[in-house]
Amino acid sequence: MKKIIEPYFTILYIVVFGSSALLVSVLADEKTSNAKQKSENVEASTEKELAVGKEKSAPKNVKKGKSRPLKTSTVMKYVIRPHCGALRKVLRSKLKTEEEWATVISEAEILSEASYILMSDGRCPDEVWSGAATQTLRYCAQVIISAAEEKNQVVARTAFEKLTQSCSTCHDAHREKSPLMDLVE
Repeated sequence: MKKIIEPYFTILYIVVFGSSALLVSVLADEKTSNAKQKSENVEASTEKELAVGKEKSAPKNVKKGKSRPLKTSTVMKYVIRPHCGALRKVLRSKLKTEEEWATVISEAEILSEASYILMSDGRCPDEVWSGAATQTLRYCAQVIISAAEEKNQVVARTAFEKLTQSCSTCHDAHREKSPLMDLVE
């Protein structure tokens, strides 16, 4: 009897699971086709937007010479200010742990990298800006990193003071002063 039933189970197995595998295969092909179609639609709409964008002039809030959307004020507000503040805070405390020294290094690395952003895409209007961003900010950030690697807090603090002086030099020359700025600073 077992020999008679066994072929039927084999046929049943092939029918049930074979059709499931076929169904899964068909569904997978359909999903792939849909994804490919969506991708092609996105590419086509992006090309249209880029073509339209070429015809339009640059937005008014973008300073002359810039081609990318990141504004200098955004870099200052969301990169320079928070990382400079975090570095100031950690350097004011007595650094004891490896984690605190790692924070000093990472904050200084970010500030150094931000100097490259400040110099890119036509943001640099003159030598005051260039000196502050490249010579002072980059150099002082590197001194802070080296001092942190040696766990020399005095040198790191001194370099940080010089770094913040570069901010003042550039801001005095380029930032528009308002009466409210005196309250903030």
